[in-house]
Formats: sequence, structure tokens, C-alpha cells
Amino acid sequence: MIFLKKYIQKILIFNRVITVKKPKVLLLGYEDFTKYIEKYLIRNLLEVDFLKSNKIFNIAKIEQYDLVIINWAEIVFKDSLNIESDLHKTEEVLSIINKKNIPIFWIVHNIFPHELATQDKIFYEKLNNVFIEYSTYIFALNEYEVNVLKKIGAPKEKIKKLFHPHYHTEFKDLKLNKKIAKIKIKRKKTDFIYLTFGYIRPYKKIPDLVRNFKKIKTESDYLYIIGNAFKKKYVEEIKNLIEDDHIILIDKYTSDSMLAKYISASDVIVFNYEESLNSNSGAVCLAQSFSKPIICPRHSMFNELVNNKFAISYSSEDELIATLKKIKDQDLSKMGDSAFAKIQGKDFNFFSKEIVRYYKEIKK
Repeated sequence: MIFLKKYIQKILIFNRVITVKKPKVLLLGYEDFTKYIEKYLIRNLLEVDFLKSNKIFNIAKIEQYDLVIINWAEIVFKDSLNIESDLHKTEEVLSIINKKNIPIFWIVHNIFPHELATQDKIFYEKLNNVFIEYSTYIFALNEYEVNVLKKIGAPKEKIKKLFHPHYHTEFKDLKLNKKIAKIKIKRKKTDFIYLTFGYIRPYKKIPDLVRNFKKIKTESDYLYIIGNAFKKKYVEEIKNLIEDDHIILIDKYTSDSMLAKYISASDVIVFNYEESLNSNSGAVCLAQSFSKPIICPRHSMFNELVNNKFAISYSSEDELIATLKKIKDQDLSKMGDSAFAKIQGKDFNFFSKEIVRYYKEIKK
């Protein structure tokens, strides 16, 4: 009889476990980065609705969600016909979510969009204030971002530092041996390849990089510029500067496998970004994921890389030119190993588990 009673209890407990409702998440963000968060949130037993536009305004039954994650705040203005109206709608929706005691997590990538019209800046400032007010937690992806958030008024207790995840797990099957990759892109094994990649946008100062590369290049040096064109006029400016078969511009959509091939073939990744409040770069994490040395400016978030053994930094144009030369005399393999070691354990699975952990803490 006692045995039967215990058996029935086990069945009841088992049935209760398998019928537990999964927490449901509304995940709002751009395709890049967000798709990996979605993948691992699902693996960590959450149900996810992934929206890639401001459809948050059209959700009639917001109460169906247990958690709202905003990945890139500016997506609420995507394809907006009236920014001011969308700002008010955003505040209204977030207020409703707040009143229903649904946690809101804001993952901050940039304080302002990279290309920001002067007349729109006030609306983005207001948008940041709205997210600061209604977010339960605000996730900063590096130390610099923590300080920027404090400067714009985010309360210390809301800010959670959760470093930008690396891409090794997502790209490991696409990586190639450097010499093999160079052959695949029709370069000699002994050629030295500088690479800059990602959206081709003005803040990356690619024309300056082209001009400075021309000053130092030898017969075996090549500069590759890989990425989608953000504005045709800007790309035309770059094309007019090139006039050199040692500078290769690929200004079109690049698949993961194609991008992996060029990163694998490169000897060093160059980031010639201008200084701004924008505080994060997924491209740096991707470079580290491929064990690549980095050349970067000495400002903003890049300051966190200055004392690392995988980055050489500069603070002037003359110093950049000297660094482009100097990098060839470094132990690139050792620098690459240091780059990869720095990101260990910080993948998208860890990132998503931390999101789940913070959610569970709130729900205790």
C-alpha cells in the first residue's frame, strides 16, 4: 500500500513537471545578433516570439508574454513615417507592460544610430529616457557602455554588465586554415592581408584607411573591404579613391561562409572608427572569434582593448600609418591566441542563460 502511494505521488509529480508552462518572451530586434539570442533562449526552455520591426505597437494581447526583451532600442523607429508618433506609442506600450508587471530587458548596442539626422536626435534622446524609465534591467555589453548609460541618467541598480558574446560556436564549422583561405581568394600564401568588414558606413572612416594603406603598401600587401553598402554615394567615394589592384572592395551582401573565408585569410583586422557615444562593436568580437590580431583607435570602447596582447592601438593618423607597418613585425599567431583566449566562456548560450537567470531572480 505504501509502495502504491509513493508510485502514485511520483506519477503526479512527473505530470506536473511536464505540463509546466514555458515562459513566453517577446524579443524585438534586428536579425543579426538577435537570431542567436532567440536560438539559445529556446534551448534554455523559453518560448520566443521574435519580431523584426515595430510591430510591438500592434500587439493586442501583450499579457500573453512573461518577459519583453528589446535588442536595439532604435528598432521601434524602423521604417517610421512619424517618429514623434511612434515615440508616444512606444511609451504607451511600455507603460502598459509595466503596469502588468511584465519585466522589460533592454540590451543596449548603441545610444544613438550610427547615421543620425540632427533633427531626429531629440527623439532618440527621449527614446533612451523612455527605455531607462520602463526597463527592469538594462544590459550593457562592455564597461564603456556602463559609463555612457550612467551619463545619460540610467540608475546604477538597473544596469547589468553582460559582455557581448563571441561567435566562435556559430562560425567554427566555417573557419579555414589561413593559407588555404588565401588560396581560395586567389592570393599567395605569403601575401599580407589587412581586412575591414561589416556595413560600409561613414563612421568607419574607410576613405582615410584607403589613403593611409596606400602610403605603406608593398607588392605583397592587400587591403580587403568587405560589407554591404549603406549609402551608394559613400561607396562611390571609396571606389574613386582605390584605383589600385591591391585594394579590393566587395560592397554587397556577404553570406556567413563568404565572410568566414575572408576573415580566415586575413592577417590583421583594422578598425578605423571615429569617436562617438556609440559603444559597441560586434565585428571586434567576430575578429576575436577567428583568433585575429586587431588594429584599433585609442578611444571609447576600444580603450578596453588597449592593454590586451591582441590589439595595437593608435591615437593619430601618423600613428595609424606606423601601426599598419609595425603589425607585420609582430608575432601574429601569439596575438591571435590572446584574442581568442579573451572571449572564452562568453558565447551566446552563456549570454542567454544569464538573461534567463535574471528573469528567474525577478520571478522568485
